[in-house]
Amino acid sequence: MKKFILSIVVLLMGVCCTQAQDIKVSFTKLNDHFSSLNKVSYSISYAYYQKTSDKKPLETSTGQFKRLNNNFYSKIGDVELIINEKYKVVIDNDTKHVVVEERQQANASEMFMVNLDSALALCSKISSKATATQETFSLFFDSARYDYTQVDVVINKNTSFIDKLVIYMVATDYETNAVSYPKLEISLFNYTTSPIITEGFFSETNYVSIDTEGNVSLNKKYSAYRLLNTKVSKK
Repeated sequence: MKKFILSIVVLLMGVCCTQAQDIKVSFTKLNDHFSSLNKVSYSISYAYYQKTSDKKPLETSTGQFKRLNNNFYSKIGDVELIINEKYKVVIDNDTKHVVVEERQQANASEMFMVNLDSALALCSKISSKATATQETFSLFFDSARYDYTQVDVVINKNTSFIDKLVIYMVATDYETNAVSYPKLEISLFNYTTSPIITEGFFSETNYVSIDTEGNVSLNKKYSAYRLLNTKVSKK
């Protein structure tokens, strides 16, 4: 499930059609609010259902997101990502791998909750419904081209944040050609725009040391991990 979560969140965290104008208005409002915040954090929970109709999830995990100005931290299951003004560090606590890269120009998946351009280019149609407190957009996709058929985006009208993402997937066993239809629910909650973030939280020095020549080495705490690259450009 972890690899799928990582790939789908890239589409949605950065997330067709007679209702295109409605979805543009809602997603633009969502992104404008999110990008205007200098500080924000929220919790994330993941529930993976083996079949769409299942009532009990097969797997669950939790995560979190923090932002302070142009610094970002996210945790998706065992994978942590930290981005500061200079570097991006990825820590896989399952495989015990660490990757360090130079920080590139901020992209949509960092700055916005929904990458509207990519979503509009991919989905075939949308539907929507609303209650007093939420609006839900269902985006439909061609399962012959993608590993999912539908994505529901639930937006909280009062907070202008996403409450939930529901991804209806298509999984093929290539040995037996059997096709199954699992479901992934991603809930976002405990939003705060005034989180307590300790000094140095976003520093790469919590994980690695980088000398003046750009040589990277793991800190003692991560000595059992494998560093997949040992050199970055000098800063």
